[in-house]
Amino acid sequence: MKLYQVEAVVLRLKTMREADKIVTIYSREFGKQRVAAYGVGKAASRRRGAVQPFCHSRMLLYRGQEIDSLSQCEGLTFYSHLRSDLEKMTMAFYICELLDSLTAEQEQNEPLYILLLTTMGWLDKLELTIPQAEKMVAGFELKMLGLLGYLPELGNCVNCGGEVKGKLTFSANSGGVLCGNCTGVDSKVLRINGQTLNLLRQLLVTKPGGLPKLNIERSYFNELKAVMKALTRYHLERKAKSLEFLEALYKTTH
Repeated sequence: MKLYQVEAVVLRLKTMREADKIVTIYSREFGKQRVAAYGVGKAASRRRGAVQPFCHSRMLLYRGQEIDSLSQCEGLTFYSHLRSDLEKMTMAFYICELLDSLTAEQEQNEPLYILLLTTMGWLDKLELTIPQAEKMVAGFELKMLGLLGYLPELGNCVNCGGEVKGKLTFSANSGGVLCGNCTGVDSKVLRINGQTLNLLRQLLVTKPGGLPKLNIERSYFNELKAVMKALTRYHLERKAKSLEFLEALYKTTH
């Protein structure tokens, strides 16, 4: 059939012509896909609100030869609390940028779709503090990498396969933790505490709803954030633009 329906999260909106947009969405059924949304840039368009970044919307799409197009759409969740907080909103943009950059089109990944929706839902909670939101983002980063097949080695030394002991380091280039004997294999390693390694393991196995409750000492969490930053930068082959803004924002507000 030419017409088909999906529920999707909007990852990105790009202007094609004055009132026409290319909307990048992520759905349970098809993963990431780009669709043409004609006329949604007009002030009077009823579809305009439902195609804004990180909206969760129900969409009726028309299958085209080169690109599918948006026929109808209805916003299901707009995450209004999240949008009223600049830091949380930037975190949401960062999550969408990561997902958009690290996934190929038309590759279904239902667990990743569920993780995205769940994380957005928690970020939208009014009572969620910024430190708790940071844990949600870190958990999303690590779980997403795992679901995409990029999970770093957190058990044994990624270089020799031996027990992780001594002065620990983490290598994004090598793809995991290095034992004290193998630190020299990479000149760009990050020194980490054993507690930080345990936290990475804990993030991976903790369900999203349990992440805000984790009691994490700030110094260890800063090490964890540095590890995740190095990992995502390695896989993106660049620094995420929204992360740069988030870091600058954090410096001015904390």
